[in-house]
Order: sequence, then C-alpha cells, then structure tokens
Amino acid sequence: MDSERPPATRYHFDGRDDWRNHATFTFDLAMVCRGLHAIRHVVPEHARSIASMNILSRALLTGDGLPVYINRQRDLPDRWSTSPGPYQLKAAAALLSVLDHPALWKTYEVWKSRAVTAMKPEEVHGALNAVEGLVQFGLFGRSEALPNAAHCFEVRFSDSAPWTRDPRSDVIAQAIRLGCVLRSFGFLPDHRWQDWLSDLRLLLEDFIDGSGRVSFRPSGHRPLHYNAWSAIFTYQALYYYERFIQGIEKNSVQLQSSASWYT
Repeated sequence: MDSERPPATRYHFDGRDDWRNHATFTFDLAMVCRGLHAIRHVVPEHARSIASMNILSRALLTGDGLPVYINRQRDLPDRWSTSPGPYQLKAAAALLSVLDHPALWKTYEVWKSRAVTAMKPEEVHGALNAVEGLVQFGLFGRSEALPNAAHCFEVRFSDSAPWTRDPRSDVIAQAIRLGCVLRSFGFLPDHRWQDWLSDLRLLLEDFIDGSGRVSFRPSGHRPLHYNAWSAIFTYQALYYYERFIQGIEKNSVQLQSSASWYT
C-alpha cells in the first residue's frame, strides 16, 4: 500500500475521476482486514498475517479512535463518509473481530449513543452502518448495544421515506438483512415490522433482472449498472428474509451468528 498513491476503490468506465480514490478510507481497510481474517484457514498463514498486520498498523494509528481516512491526497467533499460519525461503529466492530485494540472501544464509547442524533435523515446508508456496528458490539458482549441498535432502527426506519429519496439496491438489502437479524433477537416484535420487511423485499426484487443480475439503481435509471456488492447484499438479504419469515430460524441461532459476516 503506497502512501504516495492510495489504491483506487472506484473505477468508471468512462475514465472520469472519483474523489473516493484520493484517500484510503479506514472503513475499506476494515472490510479487507475482516476478509483476510475470514480466510485464515484457507490460504498460507504467513502471507495472510503480514497483509493483515500491515492494514491494522495503518488503520489503528492511536488509541484515540479510528481515523476516517489516511493518505489523503487532496481535499475531499463534505459528506458523512468523510467526517467522523457513528457509521464508524461498523468498521470498529469489524476490526475488533481481528484484534482487541483501545481505539476500537474508544470509537464505541464515543458513538454508541449517537447513532440517531449524529446522522441526518437522508444519510440512510451511514445510519444502517451505525446500527450494524451496534449489533456487532452487542455480540462482543456489550449488553446495552442491542437494545440501542433496535431503538435506533425503529426511530430511523419506521416509515417508507428513506427508500423513496434515493433508492439503491444495496441499501434496501442492508435494511432487510438488519431488520431480520433484530427480529431474530426478539426486537421489532410488532406485526407492522413484518409487513415493512415484506414491502422492502418486493421493492428489492424490482432490482433483479431475469438472469439474476442486480442493478445498483432502479431499472429505469440510466446508465444501468449491475453491481457485485449489490448482488452480495441482495442475495444475503433474501436468504435471511426467507429463513426468518418461514420460521426456520425460530431459535435465532443461525441469524444471530451470521450477523458477524456482514459485508
């Protein structure tokens, strides 16, 4: 990872520039690091360990919390993903599955009670990341994190407005996945949440074409872009939905444990 030239994470077919390629975001490093951890019994350990520790040494610079990014090459736009916020809970939890570090717990303490107030209503993706992070910290033993996650979810997503502002398949799938997990823990017990999940599932299916490809935006949006991570989120969300709604996971064991595999 060259500090003078961060690896690109966005490529456009028309060759245009993307501001997200002008810094290395800790969130991306956390997802890569967790992926390396997941394949620890599959690939040679020496190379995997070196790569993982290289990433960790860059992401965990101090014990004062996670940096939003490193290796910034130029000014970045003012967005939720370029400023500190509760969405960092997801990255912190991902790294905590690999290494116990003070910066990760510091991130949790700073943002654990601010997942609702520190995110604007239109920042749906960031809010979902925050709630997913809270769920993960709950699995790491913070008993207050799960009720907090459920409360945040109810406050932020009790109506359909977020999905009509800027519909994206990955975000809708993320909401379905998270709603199923929370219900598997006994939260969101009202029947309206089952109807809510059903409505979102129908909305998500509109992004899937006849061959099974998943578009990032609605099919009427141009240019039409079939997206790999949207497909991952979508198929996982539909799997969770079918398993939970059909009652296969009445004891919640599989959904709760699989929550740790969030992309």
